[in-house]
Amino acid sequence: MRIMLTTLVLGIAGCTAEGTAQPAQTSVRPVRVAVVTSGPAMPAIVAYGVLAAHDEPRLSFKVSGVIERITVREGDAVRPGQVLAELEQTEIVAAVAQARSAHEKSQRDLDRGRRLIIDNLISASDLSDLQTLEETARAQLAATEYNARHSAIRATAPGRVLRRLAEEREFVNGGTTVIALSTSDRFVLRASVTGPDFVRLHLGDVATIRLDAFPNREFRGRLTELSGAADARTGTFPIEITLEQSQPGFASGLIGRARIVNDTAGEPRTYVPLAALVEGDQARAMLFTLVGNVARSSQVAVAFVSSDSAALLEALPAGTQVITQGAPFLRDGERVRVVP
Repeated sequence: MRIMLTTLVLGIAGCTAEGTAQPAQTSVRPVRVAVVTSGPAMPAIVAYGVLAAHDEPRLSFKVSGVIERITVREGDAVRPGQVLAELEQTEIVAAVAQARSAHEKSQRDLDRGRRLIIDNLISASDLSDLQTLEETARAQLAATEYNARHSAIRATAPGRVLRRLAEEREFVNGGTTVIALSTSDRFVLRASVTGPDFVRLHLGDVATIRLDAFPNREFRGRLTELSGAADARTGTFPIEITLEQSQPGFASGLIGRARIVNDTAGEPRTYVPLAALVEGDQARAMLFTLVGNVARSSQVAVAFVSSDSAALLEALPAGTQVITQGAPFLRDGERVRVVP
């Protein structure tokens, strides 16, 4: 009997030790947070364009003719005054000689007229006509000599050949571009925007530019030119953004995307990461703010979505922390733990 009671007591003690429920550990959900930022009142304007040198003179001959020689090719560096192309001179030299002979004859006729009028052999009107003929011949000679001096294309500044648009032995009309140069280390992005975006722009607006050729780089620029009229073919308005820095490898023709921010469009708005928005639509959304170590849900009105953030209609206090990672799994009032 004593052995049975001892066994019963030990069995009861064992059941008590193994069957008693231990207090459950309260779990604290880990989250990541971000501080709200301040940004423009209106969404940024996005424009696509082409990179170009700030100064790109297009050089041509003053007169028509056959090209005798072109001394440069695309990519060549040039120096001021260097002859880049020249027309055949036979016809040009002949035109100068003809104009000079005509002027010399008009001078002789005028000198003879001045002697004859002394003896009243010609009238004052005849002498005036001779003076007019001499002045006309002198002007024609000056024009012909000017054309002769511009029968060669010379570099106006140090630079680099962008395009060679003609070849030797080719006939070109006066004013037709033969060589395009780049004479500046500065570059611009030439783009176009629609009418509603155009009226929001101002000279000096800041732009962030990305180029397809440099996918991991951002370049800063400012709006330096606004067209006064729309392009008749596209109905869009040309603009020009000057980049603040250059980069080895920049070349005219690279495709770029500009994001232009207008800082004068009203009071700044509060921006929150898109990852902080748990649910909602285009007008309203829900997010969680961090108050101490507790998550508090809030309904916010969305003004617009820009890139990877949302601008709110009503401002949140500066320094407000919104929960990003882990937000979809939270309940209002739940304790959280911030992890880096």
